[in-house]
Amino acid sequence: MAVSTARLARALELVRGLPFTGVRPDRYGWAEPAQAQMVKEIGETAHELAFRQADQGHHQDAERAAVTGISVDPLNEALWRVRLMAAQRSGHTERALEATGRLEELADEHEIELEPDTIHLINTIRSKPRRPTPDLPR
Repeated sequence: MAVSTARLARALELVRGLPFTGVRPDRYGWAEPAQAQMVKEIGETAHELAFRQADQGHHQDAERAAVTGISVDPLNEALWRVRLMAAQRSGHTERALEATGRLEELADEHEIELEPDTIHLINTIRSKPRRPTPDLPR
């Protein structure tokens, strides 16, 4: 059974960052598998919601959902692609360019290669004309 877009949005509103942030690892070592599962599920929820919102033309909502997911799983390229695509489709090229820079910094910091789909999207965004855009959270 598919979950409604409204329920996905309500679930994502509960996300306040990485699960178990601020707890002492030596006291909550048992929580590592639960944390990994939560990160995976938050990422999947954020991606599904962002994708649906973008598909419906709600690009700023899509970008916000992707940003929430990225705050928990910053190396999730699928979330970054939806964020970049949403910013680009809404005409916010500057914001998309700023986000591409942050993604590339993360990739360099973690010594990972970006996926071909991500590189293609970045190149597409860089080839578009620029215009100023309002701020959204990172």
